[in-house]
Amino acid sequence: MTRRKDLPETVRHDGDLCATFVNSGTPTRKSISTYGELLAWGQRNGALGDADAERLARTAEARPEDAAEALRKTQETRAVLERILLALVVPRRPADADMRAFNEALGAALANRRSVPTESGYRWGWGDRGGEDLDRVVWPVLLSAGELFASRYCLKLLRCPGEGCGLFLVDRSQGSARKWCRLCGNRARSHKHYHTYVKPNNARRKAQLEAEAPARRRALREAFAMALKKID
Repeated sequence: MTRRKDLPETVRHDGDLCATFVNSGTPTRKSISTYGELLAWGQRNGALGDADAERLARTAEARPEDAAEALRKTQETRAVLERILLALVVPRRPADADMRAFNEALGAALANRRSVPTESGYRWGWGDRGGEDLDRVVWPVLLSAGELFASRYCLKLLRCPGEGCGLFLVDRSQGSARKWCRLCGNRARSHKHYHTYVKPNNARRKAQLEAEAPARRRALREAFAMALKKID
């Protein structure tokens, strides 16, 4: 298993971990097709620590069929969450069947919530089921979704309007100013800058050069004529 420091830069959550997870199945993000990729995604996005990732990788290697089943269930969970988010963006009420499936998965995840000791006290963490938790990566995702659905930010869920994008975003910005994902936002700002400043300046410079062209040509002709006289 690769250590976190050897992985690509952590993906900035698209507002919430659950949105980032659903976006992993969209055309603009690399999809998760193997259990190893699921573990790597969990490490990159803070859903899984290095020690848990190492342990789960060993379990998956020893029990490949169970790992494949855990991946299948994880993909089903992603599909359920995607349908719920699609409904909330509209906004409309998600399908009852999807909410039942989500609540069952959330309940199973919360059953593994634990108070974990630290040097300064305790913090919330997750229990270790001794190899029976190959679905461990999705637990924080489900918790993130449950917290989102119960918060005011549920009404600030949107999809990036960039062409061919459609990533889910949760607008937690001050003043609710967010509209784009990071990539499309950069493109939009570059497009605006070009059409607001660069293109008009280029047009003005071109017009200026065209206006000055006759005078420059006349000056060159006069200089050439003077040079010929000196030769004569």
